[in-house]
Amino acid sequence: NYIHLTTKQTKTPLTIIVADDQVINIEVMKSLVRNMGIFHWCTFAINGQEAINYATNAIMKEIDLTY
Repeated sequence: NYIHLTTKQTKTPLTIIVADDQVINIEVMKSLVRNMGIFHWCTFAINGQEAINYATNAIMKEIDLTY
């Protein structure tokens, strides 16, 4: 499970959030993304709420409220 956030300007990943409630699955995903060379883009969450909180915070940082 992951959420892929990108910037409109560059279409490059800001972060990939990997969430699972099983530690073994998180460890497997860490190994997979390390082999794919994208580990540095990843944030790992042990549950869905933690992932939602991280995504919400990341989005709020990107929103420019000064029109």
